[in-house]
Formats: sequence, C-alpha cells, structure tokens
Amino acid sequence: MKIFSRRQFLKLAGIALVGTQIDPARLFHAAPQNVPLTHMGRALFAAPIHSAPNAPVIAHLWPDSVTPIHASKGLWYKVPQGYVLKTALQPMALDETPAQIEKPIFWAEVAGPVAAIRQWCAADAPFVTRIGHGGVAQIIDFLPDKTTSWYGIAAENGDLLGWSQTIHWRRVSSEKTPVSPLRLEIDQQQQTLTVYQDRIAALTTPISIGQALVPGTYPLQRGQMGSVVNHEFHGVPWQIRIGADYNLNGVYWHNQFGTARPGPAVQVTPILARWLYQNMDDNGFVTIV
Repeated sequence: MKIFSRRQFLKLAGIALVGTQIDPARLFHAAPQNVPLTHMGRALFAAPIHSAPNAPVIAHLWPDSVTPIHASKGLWYKVPQGYVLKTALQPMALDETPAQIEKPIFWAEVAGPVAAIRQWCAADAPFVTRIGHGGVAQIIDFLPDKTTSWYGIAAENGDLLGWSQTIHWRRVSSEKTPVSPLRLEIDQQQQTLTVYQDRIAALTTPISIGQALVPGTYPLQRGQMGSVVNHEFHGVPWQIRIGADYNLNGVYWHNQFGTARPGPAVQVTPILARWLYQNMDDNGFVTIV
C-alpha cells in the first residue's frame, strides 16, 4: 500500500499550498507530524473503474468501499484495478492510530469511510442515517458492549439522533489555534477559495458554491461544529458564518469541487473546513468577487 506525505495528499485532494506560511502538518490534527498517512479513496456511489482514462468500464466499487489511490492524472485517480473519476471518490488521509474510547460529552468526527446511525445499539437495528468521512457530531451517550461499544449521537437540537459504533469516531477539538489573521477571497466565476495570511496567498483550492453570492466583504464567525443540511445530511462539519446570510461548510457527500452544487453557500473539503474553523480569529473576513 502506497504511503503519501501530507503535502502529496493535499495536492491530490485539490488543495495547493502557494505560500510558505502553512505547514502541511497543521492541516492534520491526529497523527504525529512525522508519520506518513495512508491515502485512500471512499467511493461516493457505485463508482465505475476504467482500464484507462476514458476507456471501457471493467469493474465497479461498492458505495462507501475504500481503495488505495496511487496517483492523480487529470480528471482521474489511479487505483489498483485501473482508473476512477475523481468525482467518484472522496480522498481520505487515514490515521492508523487506534481511536480511544472516551466518555461523553464531546465532539467527534467520522475517522473511517462512513458511520451508520441506528435506532438502538445493534448492527441490525433500524437505520436512521449515515455520516460520511469527516462529518462531525456531538457524542452525548456511551454504551459499552462485550464485542462492540456504541456512542449516542446527538441531533442538531441536542436530542438523541441514534447510536453508532465507537470505532468510526475520533474526538476533535474546537480550540482556536490561530497562526495569524486569516483573510479569504472567493472567486465565484472560477469557483475557487484563496486563503491569505499577512497579505500573502497561502493556499488555494476549488470550492462548490450552492447559491449566488452578493459580491462584497463579510466578517467570519464560527458556527456549529456539526449541523444538518436540508434535513438530509447530518454531521455537516465546521460551519463558518459569512455575514448574516451565508455559511461555509465542509461537505463529505461529493468531490465535485469547482462546480456549483446544491447545499451550503460555500462548500469545501472537511479537512480544509476544520483547519479554517480552528485557525480563525475574531478579525477574519472574506471578500467575495
């Protein structure tokens, strides 16, 4: 299995570091900085595998199955069996450190490909919903078991949404760790986000815009660590309010950044949303053009 550096992962995930102020390791919060991460892709749907780019389909990946990603080539990822369109896979930088079971209440993110939420603590219990890799929810209850322990997952209003196996979750922090005042610039025509630190462009990445944005300059404010979108997607991570009318969120249900998508006004990868959320200060703002 091929191992990638953090900088290589960010490149494959579409995040380009264009300045020297951001250490790639700072975008990752769990694994030690000197430990490479296993780079995998989560199939967002029944993803066709091609023998070569634009060649015939030779197989499919099951939804939510994972596969190693060996390289990036244009619109395609190279996987062991062939090539898969980037829009079909969500890149995952997996931390192999075993997650610790902790007692509530705390916030956690989905560390594996997906976490199923069920009505009670059993693998065959009625299905409630699913939260994809990088999604964030509040853990409000805990039930140990001889074989599999379970966390009680909170709904957005704080009530119990359902139960999920603890193995899928890893604690995250809401602590601010600002490196310097952040200024963001969103280019609606290009569907890109550029992050500036001390007036120097630090990184740029494609984004998805969910609604037309009025050009201007807006203050940034941290919102919910995990929220719900359209009563459909739970655990939508790292909400940042843009002025009074817009939200920036990480999204785990598509990898079509660079094109318009329904959902939050501004959509980025969960890893970037977390980094922005944790590195904001009270003077952050975004310019929309």
